[in-house]
Amino acid sequence: MKPGLLLSAIPLLILSLAALGCETGTPADQHTCNDGLENQDETDADCGGSTCGPCPDGSNCLVDGDCTGGNCDNGTCQPEVDETCEDDIKNQDETDVDCGGSCPACPIGSNCEVASDCTSGNCDDGVCAEDLCPDDPYKTEPGVCGCGVLDDDSDLDGVENCIDGCPYDTAKIDPGICGCDVSDDDSDDDSVEDCFDGCPYDAAKVDPGICGCGVPDDDTDSDGDLTPDCIDLCPLDPYKVDPGICGCGVPEDDTDSDDDSTFDCNDGCPLDSNKVDPGVCGCGVPDDFTDSDGDGIEDCIDNCPADFNPGQEDTDPGGLDMLALQIPHLPRALDSPSSVALGDDQTSGAIPIGFAFSFFENSYTDAYISSNGFIGFNAGMPNGCCSGQALPDEDAPNNLIAFFWEDLYPPGGGQILYETIGVAPNREFVVMFEGVPHCCGSSDQVTAQVVLHEGTGFIEVICTDCPSDGGTHTQGVENSDGTYGLTLPGRNATSFSLANDAVLFVSSGPDGVGDVCDNCPNTYNPGQEDDDGDGVGDACE
Repeated sequence: MKPGLLLSAIPLLILSLAALGCETGTPADQHTCNDGLENQDETDADCGGSTCGPCPDGSNCLVDGDCTGGNCDNGTCQPEVDETCEDDIKNQDETDVDCGGSCPACPIGSNCEVASDCTSGNCDDGVCAEDLCPDDPYKTEPGVCGCGVLDDDSDLDGVENCIDGCPYDTAKIDPGICGCDVSDDDSDDDSVEDCFDGCPYDAAKVDPGICGCGVPDDDTDSDGDLTPDCIDLCPLDPYKVDPGICGCGVPEDDTDSDDDSTFDCNDGCPLDSNKVDPGVCGCGVPDDFTDSDGDGIEDCIDNCPADFNPGQEDTDPGGLDMLALQIPHLPRALDSPSSVALGDDQTSGAIPIGFAFSFFENSYTDAYISSNGFIGFNAGMPNGCCSGQALPDEDAPNNLIAFFWEDLYPPGGGQILYETIGVAPNREFVVMFEGVPHCCGSSDQVTAQVVLHEGTGFIEVICTDCPSDGGTHTQGVENSDGTYGLTLPGRNATSFSLANDAVLFVSSGPDGVGDVCDNCPNTYNPGQEDDDGDGVGDACE
């Protein structure tokens, strides 16, 4: 190398070493912003970069922050300029040069962030695009529903209102058969939608018809009251279609004879203000559970209260005397009755009474029912066709209780029922004709009961509805050989009608004194007269 060239290179070498901190021997990690050198990350000597302060105008720079004027233009700090929307620089919050953000909106093709950055109001993927709905202030493109129509989905079912036939029904997008907000279900699978099906849960009907949904239409009217049985709660009572207070077969009557706040029709003791049920001791007698002789029978019903006689045997036959009394109309309610099917002019077989019943001179455990309105106690009893016989009459039938003896006709309708109710020794045997017409049709229906009382031999004949058809009727009792009979006036082999009527036939025997303490156990003597005091009643001495 030539000596001259070597000498000319020395200054450059010295400058380079100085830049590396070698001129003064200062280590690199001790460089400062006041060492007169461009080092660290400075853009010019002692200024710019991230360590030193900004450089004065004319200095080298990389970014605006390197300059005191905040204006780095082409690597040189320039004088400070005011940032405006007309400085041809993308600054402030502009999205493109001098537009967007707080500056005026940008033309189509400019950068944008939101719709307001664009004159078209349409910022599509960061670029101002054309407004495809220039006359719609709410839309810049047609979307699903087109310009001028909002793309709302009011019922949030994923289908816009403009194409949703039921925009407020989340379950439907088309009215279908039943319309919006109404299901097109067919619950009973009868091919008729519920909205048009008058009986949506009855596959056999689409209209309630006469009898209502769930009930086949049947216009049978058993009691002839012009109300079909299917909606008649008293189908065998021509005067009622609802049980009301007193029940079917019993006229509504709010009479309360004993003022105990229980209507007579529901009061088992209508003349006893302290009881509504006979209880143990019967109506008119307080229930006293004293049992002096310890035989399990309370004194109030014990026919020998001081003598042990649990069987209550009282075998003396009754007498012929009877008494007929008008009493309140109190038909019995039957909970589980048995039915008897009888044709025209027929008599039933033996029907068990459920207890021994004393009737005149004899005791019976079976009864027989005639289709013509009476019961008796003789096997093979004639049916009594075809009108009520005058009582007494030695011609058969005898030994009977007639509640409305005439030519009745069970095949024409109604029913014949019986049941033993109550608790021993106060049970009752009830025979009921309900809605049985006169022969030989279905009109003039008879509803009546016969009630036999255990122990006392009492008989109730109850006529709830006993209309005459113009024939001869009989109501009364007759003994076994037809030599004694008893009726109320106007009810013996004549034409008469009754409604809500009741008669009590009081029998004379047995005498009500148990055999164990009866001074004449085989003779009817309820008074137990014994004039000579020898312990044997006068009736059997």
